Amino acid sequence: MSLAAHTQSANAPVWVLGEALMDCIAQPDGSLVPHLGGSPYNLALATALQGGSVGFVAPFSTDAFGQALIDHLQANHARSLLPRSPLPTSLAVVQLTNGQPSYGFYRDGVADRDYQVADVVALLEASPPGVLHSGSLMAMPPEHHKVLQIIAAAKRLGWTISVDVNLRTRVASDVPAYLQAVLEVAALADWLKASDEDLELLGFTDVSLSNASPSWRHWPTTPL
Repeated sequence: MSLAAHTQSANAPVWVLGEALMDCIAQPDGSLVPHLGGSPYNLALATALQGGSVGFVAPFSTDAFGQALIDHLQANHARSLLPRSPLPTSLAVVQLTNGQPSYGFYRDGVADRDYQVADVVALLEASPPGVLHSGSLMAMPPEHHKVLQIIAAAKRLGWTISVDVNLRTRVASDVPAYLQAVLEVAALADWLKASDEDLELLGFTDVSLSNASPSWRHWPTTPL
């Protein structure tokens, strides 16, 4: 069952706490071509297109990129739940080498991190429980401290927690601290998405569909 189908059957909202950014694709001449992006943002769009009732929790910037992101979100029938931020939109510079992307992220002082835990918890308290999705760059220190507080509050209120690991170790200043943060966030998940590469970086080996559930039930809170 898809995320949208699950929430439609339960008449429940899907809220997304994550990055909404511009993927700036490097061209051969050195120029950059911006595209709307961020894996949580893309998940919000996909769920809304399947008929889910979607709210995006992180703020959008008042700059031109932020306007483009929020316009596209609303055009696809999802809602922005927090006021706009005067801080700039986060950027990801993407270099393609033999078709494989590498990323450089600009995440300091950006709009989608410009929120207060208490404001998000108040929104959760005022809504019927649904699915709260997070992870990705939001699990990177120091942002994960806020995310952990919000997820803990959501679980107490009866929300289902979805986490996408989506590791970006090349942009982490302290990789062990980052892996520790991801494990702490993922340990609170009811639904967890992780690639084979993610699991290997977290210390898991030989994970398959047949043993994925036992692995998750024994999810560590420190790197293996």
